Amino acid sequence: RPAAIVLDVVRMNDAALLGRPIRAGDLVVIDDGDKLAPLYVRPGTLYNNRAGCFRHDALIGRPFGHRAASVDKRGGYVHVLAPTPELWSLSLSHRTQILYAADVATIVARLGIGPGSRVVEAGTGSGALSTSLVTALSPHGHLTTFEFNEQRCAYAEREFRANGFGADILSCHHADVCEASFAFAPLVAHLADAAIFDLPSPWLVVPKAAAMLKCGGRFCTFSPCIEQVNRTAAALAASRFSGTRVFEVLIRSHDVGSCRPTDEA
Repeated sequence: RPAAIVLDVVRMNDAALLGRPIRAGDLVVIDDGDKLAPLYVRPGTLYNNRAGCFRHDALIGRPFGHRAASVDKRGGYVHVLAPTPELWSLSLSHRTQILYAADVATIVARLGIGPGSRVVEAGTGSGALSTSLVTALSPHGHLTTFEFNEQRCAYAEREFRANGFGADILSCHHADVCEASFAFAPLVAHLADAAIFDLPSPWLVVPKAAAMLKCGGRFCTFSPCIEQVNRTAAALAASRFSGTRVFEVLIRSHDVGSCRPTDEA
């Protein structure tokens, strides 16, 4: 990817996106009415999907959210949306199971993450949660994220940089935090305000998290099985954490017009 294009990209969800037209190098999210797809706008290239063929050049200078018509005989159209953490999560290639809006909103609110927060994440995965976290703590905070799979770590870091998140606000490291020899210092230079671990065995890392967090800092784990929750709760008590709470987050959508719940939960 040419350096000039990467440098022109503003951070995802930046307020500037709402007040200026699309530029070369911008990340947009294409909505064809059936699915979402991320797209970097590159002059002189074409984008094809089931709705038709679309010229990147025709997107440049248009506002985010506009409806773009195909240039071939299919005569379809797409909506060209500004990227947000939620749209990015829904459109990206799922290299791992990701957390969706209800989970992310609960985590960010319960951890008290806001501008200036210093946060540590273990289990970068597809980078969906990382993107929401770094957006919440911008512009002066910092996210340090760890991923044990080297290929996933490298892929996620490339996407972070392409989406405008520089090393000043996000550090991505390849490491297995569950290894007995692993230490967060010096990779985590300052005591953290909050930590979120999406790991198979988060209880193994609880003592390390206790030493890494500020006094009064908040710690969150995400586990699909109650057995994992039980073991983590016991480890938290042993490390003298207080106020442990467990939440099950569910979301149910409704069909617009019918007001009937869908089968999705």
